[in-house]
Amino acid sequence: MKLPEAGSKLPVREVTRAVVSIKADGTMFLEDERVDEGLLAKKLEKLATSGGRTLVVIRADKSVPHGRVVTVMDIARTAGLTDIAIATVLKMKPGGAP
Repeated sequence: MKLPEAGSKLPVREVTRAVVSIKADGTMFLEDERVDEGLLAKKLEKLATSGGRTLVVIRADKSVPHGRVVTVMDIARTAGLTDIAIATVLKMKPGGAP
């Protein structure tokens, strides 16, 4: 998967992470399980009611349309999960330094 680059990174506090991956062809996974929007919603609702803090990390290939990522964000928010992050890779400066 080719993630978009970013010039900054922030430390993440200890939380439960739910990683949603969207491949270039649009297929979606929650962790290692292939899901559609309906199943994703059900699984995220279950996580939201399990107690504790859950961070939803969206790993979308940079070729995935923006609207698809927004849809996943909306599914998470509707499920009650508002801590959402977009996965990126650290953009390297000339000479190989981050």
